[in-house]
Amino acid sequence: MSVIAGRLTMRAFSGALCCRASPARSPSSSADWPTKRMLNLHKLVRDALLDDATHSPTLTPRLALALEDTSPPVRRWAGRTALAVVPQHELEPLLRLLADNRSPSLRLLALREYRRRADADRIEAACLDGNANVRFYARRYLRKLHRRVDQRDHALAILASSAGQTAQLVGALAVLSEFGREQDRPLLETFVRDKRARVAAEAARTLRLLG
Repeated sequence: MSVIAGRLTMRAFSGALCCRASPARSPSSSADWPTKRMLNLHKLVRDALLDDATHSPTLTPRLALALEDTSPPVRRWAGRTALAVVPQHELEPLLRLLADNRSPSLRLLALREYRRRADADRIEAACLDGNANVRFYARRYLRKLHRRVDQRDHALAILASSAGQTAQLVGALAVLSEFGREQDRPLLETFVRDKRARVAAEAARTLRLLG
């Protein structure tokens, strides 16, 4: 890593850290654990950037673990840090973790990276996200890439497929809460009886919104 590139990367990394800074708390507080984990990760990433040959192999795995942390602030910090400092040729596994993350804010970060790459397929997949904000931006980015997708047909195809995963089904049902028609009601009613609680709850919500 060149001196100039190293300085620029460290500056980006410092920005990612500062945006997650939090007020100091008592060391005995259980709420301090996410902050301590972030500080430990900060040191690991800083060392990786300062001594690339020694620490680089551990950087991506450490960030991958942080992206699956139970603490939302730790996951957000790891996501911003990954996009700020990880080279593009090493970013793909972390980007998949962002795209599938339980936090909608991190899925939105992944979506913005896919928009930067003009990856229409990944953006189209995000149109079935369970979060309305992610779906909104996915549709917006698709329009900018001039790809036309019938959102209702897309959702119905997922619901008709026996291979649909829980997250996909929830997203498809959510899409029908925005684009569904009265004639879709019988299909939706079958999902109200689904054994998966999230699917059944989303189907019931969609039926209520259809009126």
